[in-house]
Amino acid sequence: MTKDPDPGRSSDRRGDQASAEELRRFRELQSRLRAVSQAIEGRRPWDHTSVVVPSLSFHPQELAKIAGAPFYEERLLFSLIRLRHPRARVVYVSSQPIHPEIVDYYLQHLVGVPASHARSRLKMLCAYDASSRPLTEKILERPRLVERIRGFVGDRRGYLTCFNSTALERTLAVELGIPLNAVDPELLHLGTKSGSRKNIVDHYDLGNDFYRLFLDDTMTYSSAVFERPEATLKEASIEKYDRICRKLLLSEQVLCNGIEHFDMPKLIADNDAVRAGVDNRLDLKLLTGQGAAQTTQGLGH
Repeated sequence: MTKDPDPGRSSDRRGDQASAEELRRFRELQSRLRAVSQAIEGRRPWDHTSVVVPSLSFHPQELAKIAGAPFYEERLLFSLIRLRHPRARVVYVSSQPIHPEIVDYYLQHLVGVPASHARSRLKMLCAYDASSRPLTEKILERPRLVERIRGFVGDRRGYLTCFNSTALERTLAVELGIPLNAVDPELLHLGTKSGSRKNIVDHYDLGNDFYRLFLDDTMTYSSAVFERPEATLKEASIEKYDRICRKLLLSEQVLCNGIEHFDMPKLIADNDAVRAGVDNRLDLKLLTGQGAAQTTQGLGH
């Protein structure tokens, strides 16, 4: 028996060999996602349908290791909060029927929305399949179930919500004709250990000369606080650091991790809020460079 080379992936291989037409249709659907999101968040009422498929799209051998894995499909019931919108509808698909009392529990948390009204806009569907295979795979094997979901969405705009995004979810999105509210499966490698390591290296190896082209003297690229419209970017960056000092109520030791470009230790040491929180008998110790590295060694692993 040939061992699966990657036990973390689904046993369904058709998504790995998606046709050019499926990929084209998927990109077309994804181009609508931003407009759908903006319309939902807008002030004017907007009809839309959220299709929730809480599939744990992993290899069955991996799912079998998780005690109570089928009940994980109920974790996405929090998404019923979308029924707060009076023009929203939700289709929730599961492997096995979910007890009505569990659904009612979530609906009662919709403040200002009668449970009966929310229930009328909710469609609960299931595949009646208790196997350990991914739910999305079960749905794709049942054309009538796919058609029921598609029919409930109808002409209303909608989107697909999933537990994790794989080639299976991409195929289902294309079959339903709605965008997938998740990362493109083609980009999943960027979130792996090796992919993340490469991203970090590519990011931080650009050099300070590059960042100086668009950053101020503090070399801060996370955020800034503009208290005055005419404030400079440097003043806004320093204001941000000042607020951090005040809110954290910094005490005796401050670990400045990753501060290489700007004199952050001096800024913290000069901050009145920090000085007020330090006992006069103690010196404010700012740990940077090798001192910080030595300190972190004692913080555990």
